[in-house]
Amino acid sequence: MHLLKFVNFFNEQGLGQYALFYLRNLEKQEVDFLIIKDRRLYLMIESKASNENISKSLLEFAKQIKPKYSFQSVFNIEYIGKDVFQLENQW
Repeated sequence: MHLLKFVNFFNEQGLGQYALFYLRNLEKQEVDFLIIKDRRLYLMIESKASNENISKSLLEFAKQIKPKYSFQSVFNIEYIGKDVFQLENQW
């Protein structure tokens, strides 16, 4: 994924003020990518090589901080043709 390019492109186009972060708490739960839009949490992404199970950390953070979007990207599984930005309340 080219998330940094996504963030830079949206900033350059004047579509908002975007930033890319990583999230980890004191219990060492983590989410791989956070995208902030206009100083608000916009998107959380957890990346996995092959594990299809939803990350417990992603679920926990999604419940606590309620981003607009959150999903898990898995590299080694069969393609699923869904637009993750059109799905709501999938947790």
